[in-house]
Amino acid sequence: MSVSPWPRALQVATCALIVAASFGPNAARAQQEQAPLVLAPRPESEWTPEERAIRACLDYWGDEGSTARPYEGVGYACGWKAKVGPDFRMRHGHDGQPIPRDVVVIKSPGTVTMGSTFLQAAVLLGEPKYLKRAVEVGQLLLVGQTSAGGWGKELWMGRTEVNTVRTGSGFLNWPRELADGSRGEDTADLDDRTTSDAMEHLYQLWWITRDQRFLDSYQRALQMYLAAQEAAGGGFPEQYPADDYRALASFFGYTSLTAVRDLKPAYERTGRKEYLDAIVRCADWIVSVRKPGQGWAMRYDRQGHPAGGRSFEPPGPSTEGTLSAMLTLGVALEYTADPRYYDAIQDAANWLRRLPSPGGVHARYYHAENNRPWFVNGVGEEVRGPRAARKDYVWVGAWGKMGIQFARNVAQQENIEPRQVPEGGDPSFGTRLALPSEVPALAAKGITVQQVLASQDPKGYWLEDVNGSRMMTVAGNCNRVQMLLGELIRKQGGLKNPTPP
Repeated sequence: MSVSPWPRALQVATCALIVAASFGPNAARAQQEQAPLVLAPRPESEWTPEERAIRACLDYWGDEGSTARPYEGVGYACGWKAKVGPDFRMRHGHDGQPIPRDVVVIKSPGTVTMGSTFLQAAVLLGEPKYLKRAVEVGQLLLVGQTSAGGWGKELWMGRTEVNTVRTGSGFLNWPRELADGSRGEDTADLDDRTTSDAMEHLYQLWWITRDQRFLDSYQRALQMYLAAQEAAGGGFPEQYPADDYRALASFFGYTSLTAVRDLKPAYERTGRKEYLDAIVRCADWIVSVRKPGQGWAMRYDRQGHPAGGRSFEPPGPSTEGTLSAMLTLGVALEYTADPRYYDAIQDAANWLRRLPSPGGVHARYYHAENNRPWFVNGVGEEVRGPRAARKDYVWVGAWGKMGIQFARNVAQQENIEPRQVPEGGDPSFGTRLALPSEVPALAAKGITVQQVLASQDPKGYWLEDVNGSRMMTVAGNCNRVQMLLGELIRKQGGLKNPTPP
């Protein structure tokens, strides 16, 4: 059986050159069999309009748009904000909040998004300077990795050290606190693919460069996942370690799903059973906490009871949580063919079908006793509908529709057999280039290659409206670069895979 537990509409991975290798028993053999990767750019006279636009954008972001500093024992490291104004006076973090000059964003779209784009362009254009930028992102991740083994959403790039920080309304106070000896936050964010995208970028860099530092950091992140799962009781928490709602086993931000999806390639690449055991343990926990005839809540305590999060996030069954749980079970089903996982997926889909869905969308939360939509305002009071609920939060969406479709896809599979992974893993697993989900998303908005070329600023960047201001965004610029890379691939007649060293 081959179940796809991550439909295109739900791919939240940012722009990435998806490259895989092995660091298990077959790693040494794989290294011996591979020829060196040679990056050789084409002469400028052969550049197409798409390539010129790609280079103009990346050269600008790499030279003028980045924050770069050298760190002892690592070398130069660089990072980016999520959004900046053309004069760099406006600087926004991962949630759109103002951030200081020396803070960079790790959570995608941010530094890792940009680093992955540089890596992809380095291989497709044969450009060594873009590989250098991708490596500098990796070196920032090396110095920014917390003792827990993951990464926070934002990093302060000090003169001699890097610290995880959380900016917001009181961000002007934190530089003084760090100067007084505080080390900043020493935790790992597992939600919103913060740690996931960072560790995968490091793995990609190791495959291309064979720099052992990147592999060691990637492996530390995998061990963090195992420790975080143990602390949460089977699922995965939004932050590790933590002492508030973020320590609960969670589906928020696709936390548990993301962890399982990161453990899957780790198992494929190495054959190490501890990674498969973690996937199965999570799936077993998911089955154990669900009440028959219902979906899943967004979070659970260690006793398996539904739990709320922030003051406006209720403990009732959640369509987003249910979708995330179903997709996670799909990963485990692929390797075990356990009928319990199949039955749980189908039963949850039946619950989704019974929910009221005006306009084809579902509420994010429901009351368990009567399936009534549950909306909450900013002070924790239940309100009648999404317009009266807390602002800056998504209260309705297509989670139910996607969960029903996923269950339908699973039900159509025949001759379900567990996927077998060879002893020692498969060094060739995932060795391919892949266009990200953002590229067809641009096309779906009616944006064409010609429009992208015509709207580029002479300096190389693209501007867009952000709350009434014209700003450069990492997401918008990387998405356009990837659309142009896709056009180059189309003109070349297909994807040309690199041969790593």
